Amino acid sequence: MAGIIAVTIPIATTFILFWGIINILRIVKESNIKARMVELGHLEPDKQWITQKTASVADTYANLKYGILLVSVGAGLVIVNGMNLENNGPIIFGLLAIVAGVGFLTYFAIMKYFYKKAD
Repeated sequence: MAGIIAVTIPIATTFILFWGIINILRIVKESNIKARMVELGHLEPDKQWITQKTASVADTYANLKYGILLVSVGAGLVIVNGMNLENNGPIIFGLLAIVAGVGFLTYFAIMKYFYKKAD
């Protein structure tokens, strides 16, 4: 089990680091664009709402996506531990990829249901 942790921690740290950098750059870029639009007078006073944070349905349920993903990967780790697959590295990564994919498909199905329900 220590082998899984030794591999998972650097991968997770790298993922979190790059995810944070990308989100910071995205926020800065969006705020610069919005500020420039206001500066150039492209927005009338009644349309200033665009400079505020807008949330779409997908943004609203972003936490749902990550929650489902983490629960499915956690279930995959429980399965790996229960099957004693500690010595077979590729099988572990394959199983975790499968359960993560199932988690994303579950999220997709839920969002598809919400979009149909909204129409």
